[in-house]
Amino acid sequence: MHLFIAPVINLKGAEKLLGTVREDQRVVTVSPEISLLEDTGPVCSYELTPEAAATDGDSVPFAVDVTDKQTGAAVVRVKDGSSLDCAVAVYRLRLKAVRCDDADAKSEGVSLEIAVKDTNDHAPEFDQPWYTVEVDEGG
Repeated sequence: MHLFIAPVINLKGAEKLLGTVREDQRVVTVSPEISLLEDTGPVCSYELTPEAAATDGDSVPFAVDVTDKQTGAAVVRVKDGSSLDCAVAVYRLRLKAVRCDDADAKSEGVSLEIAVKDTNDHAPEFDQPWYTVEVDEGG
């Protein structure tokens, strides 16, 4: 009989994972980086769900791609076909690691808070690349 321990997400002393992404980007910068405590892997996937306290019913527009099964390293990205708008400034999510050889062996959920940063959708447009003006300083 084999006993498998559930994976444990390593918060490296933090209370939660914090992510930031500009609304025109696809990859979320997460701090601390997603990883597991040593010898609690391998993981083949992560589950991402809304926090229980989340008030909006929107689906989660993010996915998590495992980049190293043993360490649990992963990248959070905007799902294909999804787009972000800073009208939803913060997503409060729960992240769980799923063990490769036992889909029922999941980590405890940890908080992942992703802030969406605004980009200037309405940059000024000019007819010429530069303008020259003279100002009389009343000397």
